[in-house]
Parts: sequence; structure tokens; C-alpha cells
Amino acid sequence: DHPKLQGLIAKGVDLRNIEPNGLTLKPLITWFNAFNANNEAFFTRKKFFDQLAGSSKLREKILSGLSEEAIKASWRPDLKRFRLMRKPYLIYSDSEITTVLATKEN
Repeated sequence: DHPKLQGLIAKGVDLRNIEPNGLTLKPLITWFNAFNANNEAFFTRKKFFDQLAGSSKLREKILSGLSEEAIKASWRPDLKRFRLMRKPYLIYSDSEITTVLATKEN
């Protein structure tokens, strides 16, 4: 019939002008902290968030107060193992892919 939140004030951040360098968790952590400061639940659909993130680990790290840098650092061992595992299957080297992507951006 009508939008679910019709008549309510909605808050947000315009992400169109952000120039992220890789994956950034800043908006997610910023909003979690804002909700937490007002004693409001941020992760209202935990199973859905965990499904999008691939597991509950990201949500749990945010809930425990880890910084973006600490969360990303916790991923490094798994990323290193993944890069080693995928290496035999690559058609192009990582440096060739980086060069092609940099050329397309300019």
C-alpha cells in the first residue's frame, strides 16, 4: 500500500562521492557505533547479515569493537592461503592483472 517507513525520518550517508581504495568497512562500523551509542540494535537480521558476509565472524568482530584495520589483519592468513591455493589455476599473474586494471581506470 505504502512504503514501510513512510512519514519517518530516515538517516543515511551518501556513498557516491567516496573513493575507496579496496574494501572499506568504515560505513558499516560507523553505523554500528552510532546505533550502539543509542542502545539500538544494528544487526537486526543476524542470519541474513552472516549469509552476506559468509559467516558470523565479521559481525562478531564488529560487535567485539575491533577496528577496520584489526578485522582486515585477521583476514590476512586466510588470504595468503587462498592466494597460494589459486596460483596453479591463474591464467595471468597478479602483476599482469594489476597492470590491466590500472590501465582501464585511466
